Amino acid sequence: MTVKLYGKTSHAAEPENGINPANAISKIIKQLHQLRNRKTQFEDVILLTIIHIQLGEIAFGTSPGYAEIRLTLRSFYNNDMDLLSSHTEQIIKRIAREENLKSILEYSEVFPATVNDKECVELIQESARENQLAIETISKPFKWSEDFGYYTEKYKGGFFGLGAGINQPALHNPNYNFPDEIIKTGINMFFSIYHKINCR
Repeated sequence: MTVKLYGKTSHAAEPENGINPANAISKIIKQLHQLRNRKTQFEDVILLTIIHIQLGEIAFGTSPGYAEIRLTLRSFYNNDMDLLSSHTEQIIKRIAREENLKSILEYSEVFPATVNDKECVELIQESARENQLAIETISKPFKWSEDFGYYTEKYKGGFFGLGAGINQPALHNPNYNFPDEIIKTGINMFFSIYHKINCR
């Protein structure tokens, strides 16, 4: 979510002639953290992470009139995401009104939850055993966002990953380097899955 707050720029010596979003930002941060900590109103895990804040420009003579806040919202369930998004929007819009600011909220990279189909998971597991691969099943979903959920909204699907070893730096780590040796593993897995589907 990107939050745009529009106030009024003024001279730093006359802040009373402007509308500075700084106070609104501090209120928004505090109340969003309170929302994040109210776990009982959600069915399962939710995450609300403030990732970037921009307030004005580097100009000591200016009281800023514009700010942006960027945050990520995450949840295991779509209903929780709807609830989290709704509460977040209400908090931001209410504080903006209280501070005489115009607010615009925009979303990017919105992904539904990835929901595995039981039959597809069984196909994946059968294919892994056929390729003599160890299978590790996680008890809780991963917390990262994933656009594969758009497929499982419309079609039966199963999501799996290929382990690259515990010494491999994690995805988004600056030292990450895709291990080419697992390409063959992936190809063999997909071939096995494809063959099993066609034989059913």
